[in-house]
Amino acid sequence: MSKNCFKPYTERNTIQNNAFPVYFCTQSNHSKPFDNFHIHPYSEILIITEGSIFFQAERKIFEMQKGDLVLIAPCLVHDISVPRNAEKNIIHFHRNLFERYIIQQKEKNNILNISNNGYYIYRRKSGIKEIDDILKYAMQRLPQWYRCPDRSLAKQNTAAFLGELILLLFQFRRHLPHKHFPNNEMNKFDSIIWEILQYIEQNVTKSIDLQFIASQFDFEYSAISRYFKKKTGYCFKDYLNNLRVQMAETLISTSDAPLTEIAFSCGFNSQSYFIEVFRKHKGMSPGEYRKKTSS
Repeated sequence: MSKNCFKPYTERNTIQNNAFPVYFCTQSNHSKPFDNFHIHPYSEILIITEGSIFFQAERKIFEMQKGDLVLIAPCLVHDISVPRNAEKNIIHFHRNLFERYIIQQKEKNNILNISNNGYYIYRRKSGIKEIDDILKYAMQRLPQWYRCPDRSLAKQNTAAFLGELILLLFQFRRHLPHKHFPNNEMNKFDSIIWEILQYIEQNVTKSIDLQFIASQFDFEYSAISRYFKKKTGYCFKDYLNNLRVQMAETLISTSDAPLTEIAFSCGFNSQSYFIEVFRKHKGMSPGEYRKKTSS
């Protein structure tokens, strides 16, 4: 089983500290069917490279085959089920990538509108040459951009690729399964929950709790607890732990760092609690998970 073959420039913190507002890796971690619905404050692209996976959003399930792609907007509740022997490329990116590196305002607005609303699915069997060509090019060049010492050039190249891909998905949308929400719906979420999720993402490794979040966003504790659950489907603690477990998964499968070090670097305040939470989410201990992903 392959491990993440391309490490982001500053590990998972590329999304959190905006040093490089893109995260790219290859994953083949098996997951149970639809037991990990989640949302995040950044856009996501999945490209299936081996086998097939299942994507679910808006009560619809799509089977994705090798060569297929899905663009997922921020704040869209979704889940990815990865059977054994399947593999996917993951690209996470923030809107500020385009705000700085796409010059023409009309093109920038179109890219932001598309990537921040709903989802778009491309199937390789559709045979749209323009999309196939840009995907093939990107899979060859993305690792090179990450190793490029000129970070400004790397961001510019990545923004150009993602922008072109997103505009192509929109151009051929009539031929693709998609769900596009009007701008004023914000994926049926509002700007407050988006800001809360972004704050959590940026501070996930720190000691944060719902009481602190309430004070930051001028909520009563009981009100924000109900609000967060209603908007995300998660209680705050479960959502935070889910993010931290995802970070831990990546570090366990891509590094030889001690598990205790990984626990604290992902925001857990004790090794025992890390093991307890990890087992709850993954059905095995961190040590067992490392053995499984290294075999």
